[in-house]
Amino acid sequence: MIPLQVNYQNQKAKQLQKQNKMGSIKTSGKKKRLIKKGKSTRWAPFWAVPKVFGIGRKIHPSRITSKKRNWKRNKIKD
Repeated sequence: MIPLQVNYQNQKAKQLQKQNKMGSIKTSGKKKRLIKKGKSTRWAPFWAVPKVFGIGRKIHPSRITSKKRNWKRNKIKD
């Protein structure tokens, strides 16, 4: 039997992972910049592929995005 305290902490950790919360050590300004950069590197929406390339083309939505940044490859200025 798992104690209630441990079970509650595990549930809280899983909820934070689902919400993509950042660690509390970073400053609020840095968090805002990272969130903004994370939004700019998303794939294009699914409906943009047939709109740009035509209905018959099967292309991955990441080809349409103009900014491709990776957390490990390209750093942002703090």
